[in-house]
Parts: sequence; structure tokens; C-alpha cells
Amino acid sequence: MTQILAGLTVLVTVCLMQTMPVYGTTDSGEDFTQSGNLMQAYTAFAAPAAYKPFAESGNINQNAPAFAAQDEVSPRVWKVHFDGNESYSDIVLQEVIANESVTWLRRRQFWRRNGELYSETEVRRDIVRIERFYQRRGFPDVRVVFTVEEGKKPWRRNIRFHIHEGRPILIDEFSYTTETTADRAEELTSTRAFARLVARNPMAEGQRFQTVRISDTEGALLSYLQDMGHAFAKVSVNTQIDSIRYSASVSVVLDPGPITWFGTMEVEGQETVSADLIRNESGISEGQIYSRRAISRAQQEIFSHHLFRFVTISIPEQPRDSTVKLSVRVREHPLRSIQVLAGAGTEDILRGGVTWMHRNPFGNAHSFTFSARASFIEQRASMDYLIPYVFNTFSSIVVSPFGQRLDEPGYLLYRIGATNSFVYQYSQELAGTISYEYTRNEEILKDRSFVFRDSTQLYDQSVIRITGFFNESSLERGEGW
Repeated sequence: MTQILAGLTVLVTVCLMQTMPVYGTTDSGEDFTQSGNLMQAYTAFAAPAAYKPFAESGNINQNAPAFAAQDEVSPRVWKVHFDGNESYSDIVLQEVIANESVTWLRRRQFWRRNGELYSETEVRRDIVRIERFYQRRGFPDVRVVFTVEEGKKPWRRNIRFHIHEGRPILIDEFSYTTETTADRAEELTSTRAFARLVARNPMAEGQRFQTVRISDTEGALLSYLQDMGHAFAKVSVNTQIDSIRYSASVSVVLDPGPITWFGTMEVEGQETVSADLIRNESGISEGQIYSRRAISRAQQEIFSHHLFRFVTISIPEQPRDSTVKLSVRVREHPLRSIQVLAGAGTEDILRGGVTWMHRNPFGNAHSFTFSARASFIEQRASMDYLIPYVFNTFSSIVVSPFGQRLDEPGYLLYRIGATNSFVYQYSQELAGTISYEYTRNEEILKDRSFVFRDSTQLYDQSVIRITGFFNESSLERGEGW
């Protein structure tokens, strides 16, 4: 009975192995992808002579050596090169394709085979990706071929893409029309900002015609019209291509629509403050002329408030009219939070701190913070009361009483006082602060040999500080292109 069961097991196993798909070819070029005969595939892949009798007899114990022998010759992508790419660098093209070179660090791992499995199908897909990339950027006749070279080891493959970019399509005409009154069209197109947009946009005369940059032109002109007070403006770009002369003409239609003013502002999501407070914090008032920048600035102002962690301002669906309604959605931070810090150093040995904050203690969007930190050298406790809105959304006041004990090798200092600061943040790039600090100080000298009359000194300090901040890189961003 046992012999019968063993014979059936071997028979079933051999049948299963004969139906398993095997992908590959023999030295003579025979393809086993369709036949899937594992025994023939094993013999074809030149298994050692000692193993062939087992393979021919159907012994399943030799399956692992068969697959190991096949895996040892599986080629992998080692390096990828580009030739003939004059308009775009290798780094740019590498982001377009799927195959990639093995990194320098992984090349140092000599004990393992790195790199993705080589696939000619994937390489041909990369050719299509490169050609589509160039065609969308003004090279209609681009052609790409590839060669594959064997590396220093037989399983390494170096892929080289040979690119012939061809002649690009250049823009020889750029024009625009404005669908509004003659006076308003003159106002919109006579500004320096509009002249800069026309001269620097990607569709300007002499530029290479790139279909992927059409949306950039539309977006920049649309933003300009919206900043000029047209909330419902429309922009369309029409193109004509002459494939024989390799030229293109671009015409832009500007439809500003009516001049609009801000209307009502609907607020939702607030929990501990009123909608009017959020409207004041936005800096937008009803009847103010519409501006996309004003909306962006309002969103930044509300988000920079300590109470809010999420802010969106959108224009809901509405008729194309002279007023525009806004929808504001906010999410608040938890009212209370606590932060604990700890550390160590060579001088203060151990140090620690705790900060407790209430973001709306009296329901008026002010904040109160208590902080304490201590080490073997310094102990300090302070409170900060922030009034975020004084004259406008740019201005705020911070009142900070504090107490300090400082133990230095030569003296011991006790300080108590307060700092009052007025902060005016005109923008993210430009801000200024005026602060006044008053302190009462008691200084005790430890080395009495240098003291003539008294080892304790009492004195007051009054300090006025004026500081300014600007981010030069942001100021130089300019407008448009």
C-alpha cells in the first residue's frame, strides 16, 4: 500500500511540473514560454551532467538547482546612458524613464546582484516615454534607438539611448485680443505687469512651441486679470502649427468679464470664536475690489493665527456678476497644549523645561503661555500674553513678565521684569518689532576679595529694542516670469 501511494505521489508531482510555465530560451533559440515543460527547460539550460539523470527521471528534488541555474544568468540593468540630448540633461531624462542606473553605493555591494531585471519590453517603453517627452516640448521629429552592452560581469547590462532631437518648432507670432470695452482693454494691456507677461511668457515669439506650457500661459494671464479685479475672467489659447516650416502662431483671447467687488463671506468650522472675528482677521471687507492676492493674503493671515490649524478660502458656484461671495472653512487647534523638554550638557549638566499654552482663554482669540525652564546654572519662569489684532491684521502686542535666577562662577544674579513688544508683520518677507524691557536686578558677588564696600548690588535696567526682518530672496521673486 505504501509503495502504491508513493508511486501516485511521484506521478502527480511530475504531471504538475510538466505544466508549470518556464520563461526562457535554450542556446539554440527554442522558446519554452509556451510549452512550459520543466524537464525540457532544465535540460536545455545546461544543468550539470550529474543532475540530468534526475531531471530526465522526473525527480522533483532537483527543482531548486534548476531555478538557481536560471537565476544566475538573469541579466540586470547596471548603467543607463544618453547620447545626443542637447536640450535636456541626463538628470531630466532619467526622471522620464523607468530603467535607472545602479547607485554608487549599491555598486560597492559586490556580494550581491543589484539593479532591476533587464526587460527589452520596458526599454522599448522607455523609448516611447522619451519620444513623447520631446514631442510635447516642440520636437516633432525626435527619434530614439537603444543599444545594450554586456558589463564586466555577464549578468550586467548597460543601456544606451541614442537620441536624435530633430528640428524644433519655433513660435513666429504671438497675438492677443481682449473682449471688453476699448477703455478697459487699454487699462488692462498698458501696465508694466502685462508687458512683462507678454515678453516673458513661454509662448512668446522666438520661443520653442511646447504644448505642456500652454496651461502656464493661461494661468499667468488669468491670475493677472483676477488681480485687476475680474473674478470671473476667462483665458483661452489658440495655436496653429505649420509642420513644413516648423513654425507656430499663438493667439490668446482674454475675456475679463465684469469688474467685481467682494460681497458676503460665509464662515464655517469655528468652535470658540465668532465668524466676525475671522472676517476681521482675513483683512477683506465687503465692498473692497476683488483681488486674487487679497484672497491669498487673507488665507495666510488666518492660518498664521495661533488658534487655527486649517484654512481654505474658495469661491462657490455663483452667477457671473459684479459681486463675488467667498466661502471660508477653518479648523481650530486644541485649546490647551503642553510641551516638556529635557536635555544634558557639559556646563549645566541637566536641563529641562515645560510650556503650557491656552489659545483662547477669554473667548477673544488671545493666547496665554506659561513657560518654565531650569538647570544647574539658570532657572527662569515667564508668561506671554498675545493680542494678535491691534490696529489691523498686521499688528500684534505681546506682554511678557518674567523672573530669572542665574548662577555663574563669579556672581549670582536675580532678575524680575517684563518685556512689552509691538510687532508689525507687513508680509512674509517684511516685519518689524519695537520692544521695551524693564528689569530690577540683584547681583551678589561670590569673591569678596574684589569687593570694597558691599558684595550686593541693586540696579534697574530699561532697554528699548528696534528690530527689522526681511527675506531678500522672497523680495526678488518678482511677478510673472
